Amino acid sequence: MRDLFTGLAFVIAGIATIVTAQQFPTLPSLQYGPSLFPSIVGAGFLSRGCAPGGKCVME
Repeated sequence: MRDLFTGLAFVIAGIATIVTAQQFPTLPSLQYGPSLFPSIVGAGFLSRGCAPGGKCVME
């Protein structure tokens, strides 16, 4: 049960990080901007949050 809450916390943190990072401004001279690294970190949180239960993977 404790793993469920920890995984859920990581999923929520990952989604919040990705949503917040998408609001960062982009640089006109680059295809990527300051939102790239926080989005990668948020995706890592999201994937690790799904891993303990294994329920997030579509079968």
